[in-house]
Amino acid sequence: MWDRIRVSIQRAEASGKWFWASAAGVPNDDAKSDQIVRYAYATALLFGNGHTSFSLAKNYTDESWYDDYDYSLGAPRGEAQQLSSGVWTRDFENGMVAVNPSSSQSRSMAFKTSYCKSASGPAMASTASSMPPQSGVILQKSC
Repeated sequence: MWDRIRVSIQRAEASGKWFWASAAGVPNDDAKSDQIVRYAYATALLFGNGHTSFSLAKNYTDESWYDDYDYSLGAPRGEAQQLSSGVWTRDFENGMVAVNPSSSQSRSMAFKTSYCKSASGPAMASTASSMPPQSGVILQKSC
């Protein structure tokens, strides 16, 4: 499923069409919901190039604000890259995004620099992340 979404975003972007990614119906009130939303939003950030939008709506009508929307990642510094571990990453001027699309295996990754993890909590500097299956991280360079 994730590969189909990835390819759909890339095809839409390549043809100058819009892709709307949505995490509709996710309650957004527990840790599992946060993982689902971050996975979907990080995927949109990985492959979007100006024609991809993301929304989080519990019931398809009321947009919910998600803490990661406040990050100022800046412009992408290139295309998404798949690491040998299977994790996909993309660097931005002021941060990075990573997604573990595996449906069954956790992945660990070390970062080239220290990033801040602060969504829904106090900011913490981090140089590595353990990623459960079907998860994403969105990180800023400064806290």
